[in-house]
Amino acid sequence: MIIEQAQLTVAADTLSKIYGEVDPALTYTITEGNLYGEDSLSGELVRSPGEDVATYAISVGVLTAGDNYSITFVEGLFTIDQALLTVTPDSLSKTMVKLTLN
Repeated sequence: MIIEQAQLTVAADTLSKIYGEVDPALTYTITEGNLYGEDSLSGELVRSPGEDVATYAISVGVLTAGDNYSITFVEGLFTIDQALLTVTPDSLSKTMVKLTLN
């Protein structure tokens, strides 16, 4: 009897943050296949390095379900959006002096 690995397709969730904030946890969804019994996925996803406003790839990292599963991974996108900056000018005043010449 041959027992083959169960097939799983896991997709990274699309995520974003505002520039300067801490990254949220990278999450995923099983889009095809099932985990059996008390089996679970372990490990974590990773994203391409960078902190500038841009879009970065989320990849599989070390995510695994063990030797009983074959995982097909669908990369996701992680976007860093611009921070909003409000600039309020200081209130200024000007005093005029009138000179009288004799």
